[in-house]
Amino acid sequence: MEAKEIERFVDSLFEEDIAILRRILELRKPKGVDEYAERSGNGAPVCPECGKPMTRNGKREGRGQKWICLEHKATATTSGGTPFRHSRLAPGVFLKLIAAEINGFTLRDAATICGVSAPTAFYVRQKFHAALSETLSSAALVGRVELDGKEFRINLKGTEPDKMPRKSKKRGSGSKETKHKVQAIFAIDENDSMVAIVTGNGAEDRAKADKMLPHLKGCKTLATDGKSCYIGLCEDNGMAHETVKSSTHSGERGETINEVNGMMSEFDLWYRKFRGVSVRHLQGYLDAFIFFKHLRYTKELLDRPGAAMEEFASSKVVITCKQILEKAIPIDLYDAYGDYHYGIFADK
Repeated sequence: MEAKEIERFVDSLFEEDIAILRRILELRKPKGVDEYAERSGNGAPVCPECGKPMTRNGKREGRGQKWICLEHKATATTSGGTPFRHSRLAPGVFLKLIAAEINGFTLRDAATICGVSAPTAFYVRQKFHAALSETLSSAALVGRVELDGKEFRINLKGTEPDKMPRKSKKRGSGSKETKHKVQAIFAIDENDSMVAIVTGNGAEDRAKADKMLPHLKGCKTLATDGKSCYIGLCEDNGMAHETVKSSTHSGERGETINEVNGMMSEFDLWYRKFRGVSVRHLQGYLDAFIFFKHLRYTKELLDRPGAAMEEFASSKVVITCKQILEKAIPIDLYDAYGDYHYGIFADK
């Protein structure tokens, strides 16, 4: 980015945007760790092969200083080891795209506003979701926890025709069979901490319920519907269980799971605007919903983009566009579609 372009960009910002950008730059300066964390006395990264300080090797647009070891050809940049790696976008563009994401813009609208292509906006969204998923993966729920499952249709958007396990379907014509559904479990505790994870395809069972255990270490009482898998989960892990039957909407002593049901209803309204999400990226959208909901509780409107950008910039998640496209599908496709003997399962 040339100096004149930077001046024009800064002049186009509001005072609130400049304040956010200043906070980001202040954050990035101490945390702008090179690919190799160890540094020499003059601030240059140290080559992991020989231990000698690296030499400056020009700059890359939007990624800052480059370094190289002339002897071993090892390289490093100021974006190494951060989500900004593998991208030529300036931090200001990331900020605008994340702000558009928070404000509910479509990918195409966000791309137009920020002057990038729709695929670029999509990749930034997925990198942002990956950073949030890393943060939320260690979330712990305590005290009384309400928990319930939710089904989604298996959406294979973006899958190439020769890799499909079934024929493509028109929107709204999905199968109603349980094994053709994705199961996600939502949970919220007495402090409004939230977790939502994709657990597989098919009906709720003990294997899916056990995937919630890493988040339930501080749980004393688990309030769920009457499914036996949750009752067994509580008995085997020393948790009290409150049964709230769907038919009565309350337990024997008036217990409810209204909080988690309200959380899922709010998610439905937020999720609807995306008009279908590939199952391989569904976990990222669940994590984004929880992060944005927490952001609304804790930050003023104008502070939200900056807070989200700080969360993103401080993450150590490094993911390429290829890794985004080849992300593993979190369900058993053979269990769902193996009996179709179509596409990738034609010979099985």
